[in-house]
Amino acid sequence: LLGICVSKLLANSLHCRVYFGAMINDLNELQQKGLTVSTFTERLYFAFVLIASDNLAAHHLAGFQKNFNNGHFCRMCYVSYEYKSIPLTNISFLLRTEISHEIHLKQVLQSNISICGINDTSDLSNLIAFHPVKSLPFDVMHDYSEGVCMITVNSILKAFSARRILTYAQIESRLEDFKYGQNDESNKPPVTKQ
Repeated sequence: LLGICVSKLLANSLHCRVYFGAMINDLNELQQKGLTVSTFTERLYFAFVLIASDNLAAHHLAGFQKNFNNGHFCRMCYVSYEYKSIPLTNISFLLRTEISHEIHLKQVLQSNISICGINDTSDLSNLIAFHPVKSLPFDVMHDYSEGVCMITVNSILKAFSARRILTYAQIESRLEDFKYGQNDESNKPPVTKQ
């Protein structure tokens, strides 16, 4: 863990520069000069690989739009919100590249408006080997556990009902009878729709 802070403090761009500036300097120094450890005979050099964060934090760090319900909401491709529900087999979209990102970022900085979901330069743009398009992987908990898994389970339950393995009434009954733990009590699944 390199750092932790309350996200509302990072809403101020000056606070961001101060907060991330020291980290960027330290990480760049470790990458360029390395570190001497008494148990090794040679210097250890470090390489920056990625930043783990949730989707909202990743968008903030990268300089992307900070909402997911309009425009170009994906930091990996240029799909727009109006096409989000179309199956991937029925749509073609461009992946973001470092080159295309830099072209759009230049336009954003010249016009002072959001373009293709890019709002501003990344707070981490001075970190060696960092790029908003390649250094911020997806957040598995949001994308799978709260997104894809929910859709998949719902599809399986619908298939069970269609094949008469379980009725919707049986599914609902089992959900109602299930004993949720104290931490899961507020996360009960929605009613299964026919």
